[in-house]
Amino acid sequence: MRIAILTSEAMPFAKTGGLADVSGALPKALTEQDVDTRLILPLYDQIDRALLNGGSMENVRVEWRGQIHQVRFWYSDVSGAPAYLLEAPEFFARPNIYGYNDDHIRFAFFSRAALALLKSLDWQPDVVHGNDWPCGFAMAELRARRRLEPFFQKTKSLFSLHNVGYQVLFDACGLW
Repeated sequence: MRIAILTSEAMPFAKTGGLADVSGALPKALTEQDVDTRLILPLYDQIDRALLNGGSMENVRVEWRGQIHQVRFWYSDVSGAPAYLLEAPEFFARPNIYGYNDDHIRFAFFSRAALALLKSLDWQPDVVHGNDWPCGFAMAELRARRRLEPFFQKTKSLFSLHNVGYQVLFDACGLW
């Protein structure tokens, strides 16, 4: 089984609360059960670059709001499972992880980039596991892509809400 875990934070990379603990521990636990797991999260300014120990994958093509972005994902295996961290400074080079008026746009871009990474790796997951509202965009996009792209046709989704008290409200008009 192949599981891609998308999250906005995970130990040992970035943490604001319990989501990071769960998102950091789950890939390692699944790997120990012989599940082929990939952890995907943004590369924030706060992340220690010494954790990025496996090089990078450059020029991952992300279609976003009528333009093509070429992004880089950094690789790490320090968490006990393969992890890919999205370098997109225009969205994630900020003092804090959350709390910005454009958080919905930032994490919608992350969701699209994470799915683009899976295709670039040619690594078809059986399940994409999205964690909390920042990864909800990926769940919606995956549903649409299953109908249009053979690559994701058999991919299932799992969406976990860790604390329903942490939500974001935004106007969806113009998001994509």
